[in-house]
Amino acid sequence: MCAAPLLKDVKNEKLNRHHAKKLVKCLCTEAAVILEKSSDAALLFKMPLLLAAENGIHEIVKQVTYSFPDAIWYYDNNNSEIFRLAIRNRHHEVYNLLYDMGDLYTNIVRQSVENGENILHLAGYLAPPDRLRIVSGAALQMQRELQWFKEIESLVQPAYKNKRNIGGKTPQEIFTASHKKLMEDGEKWMRETATATSCMVAVVLIATIVFTAAITVPGGNNGNNGKPMLGSERAFVVFGVLDALSLFTSSISILMFLSILTSRYAESDFLRA
Repeated sequence: MCAAPLLKDVKNEKLNRHHAKKLVKCLCTEAAVILEKSSDAALLFKMPLLLAAENGIHEIVKQVTYSFPDAIWYYDNNNSEIFRLAIRNRHHEVYNLLYDMGDLYTNIVRQSVENGENILHLAGYLAPPDRLRIVSGAALQMQRELQWFKEIESLVQPAYKNKRNIGGKTPQEIFTASHKKLMEDGEKWMRETATATSCMVAVVLIATIVFTAAITVPGGNNGNNGKPMLGSERAFVVFGVLDALSLFTSSISILMFLSILTSRYAESDFLRA
């Protein structure tokens, strides 16, 4: 009974989204017929497009840029186009739309420079709070930020990677400075919130128990030949397999928690968190 209102809300949200997409498509189709100049289209669609890119509404971005290809060059008051807005605000869907443009995407990357900052500088800044909260835990947030930075780094020209902005900072220096607090919180989260110490104690206890069970044969041994008394029982075989599996998994867990406790917590370590 409690789930019914939630399902209804989800259904209504999907329905509203569907109607909004149809409305945008209809507007773009009609505008493409009526408007004769690209400047007229800019007056009508510039602000909605930039807001959609900034807020990650990729359906609107897709439809507007499809109907008006020149819309990718619309700039806001900070001289940022939809590509820079998508990178700065970590909107993967909008970014993927632009990435699929092929050669046009390459031209955007080359020309997307403002105040000496290329797109890798933008990726180096800390994401907005609402985008960080997509994943819980500072360590996972740091991992997500690193993955995004590395993704953009793999696409830019080699010369852009070490290029300095008007403040004299490279993209990597901006990333390190912007994420210093998050990295410290990530280390704290891994050590405390992840309860590595307490989990380590529990895992060691489990490993001790299963190891003891492994060397202690249930039912004892036959005094004449030294074989287990219950060796022919199916339950004995099942017990042996499960005990070995428990010993293996607990040993892996010990190594994992040891790596957490002894980690240097450098930036690159969070990629493997």
